[in-house]
Amino acid sequence: MNVSSQEKKCSECSLKCLFSTLESTSDPAPYQYKREIVFKKGETIFKQGTFISKIIFIQEGLVKLFIEGTSGKDLIVRFYGQMEYLGLSGVFGKNESKYTAQVLRKTRVCMIEINHFKKMLSKHPSLNEHLFNHINEEHDLLFSRLGILGTKNLQGRLAEAILYLYQISQKENDIYSHITRRDIAELSAMSVESMIRLLNEFKHDKLININGKDIEINNLEMIKILCKAG
Repeated sequence: MNVSSQEKKCSECSLKCLFSTLESTSDPAPYQYKREIVFKKGETIFKQGTFISKIIFIQEGLVKLFIEGTSGKDLIVRFYGQMEYLGLSGVFGKNESKYTAQVLRKTRVCMIEINHFKKMLSKHPSLNEHLFNHINEEHDLLFSRLGILGTKNLQGRLAEAILYLYQISQKENDIYSHITRRDIAELSAMSVESMIRLLNEFKHDKLININGKDIEINNLEMIKILCKAG
């Protein structure tokens, strides 16, 4: 993990986020309360059960968010990429993390102290709308994931996982080079053995192609049908 200079201003960054909005106000520059950090593959940004003390903006990279199971089985909730936030739930809720965030490839983030972020929001209520929009999007996705994992059969869950990874691949072209078959199983809430068996069935039915670690969709329409019918 590498920490960059404290003095870099948001105005020097080409990406526009909530932090840069704060810097445009008349308050003291928020860069005094933030850090740019580069995480290496495999490093943990924050761990389940620890306190959330920072709001994190991903400038570039790939992060997986997962719940650590007591039986040794983990559940991947989702993946995060460029221009997304971690830790927003700590702004208004309890500041204890309910999940672990782990880096899948070199990732650069910007962190700002959550207490300072709260002070800025109280001084500039108009910024709450931007924050609520991000939190609402997060909640919508989480409820969608809950519905998939709680109501669909194995085929439906795997089809949803493949479609989700396909959508991510539109921005993260080499997504499969950064994840394992276990990651796909944990994203689908099933064992690795069951996932591989179903993956081979999908291949046999010509729904997908498997080329090394890559999974290519042959029949996108049928995958979507499986998602709905599953």
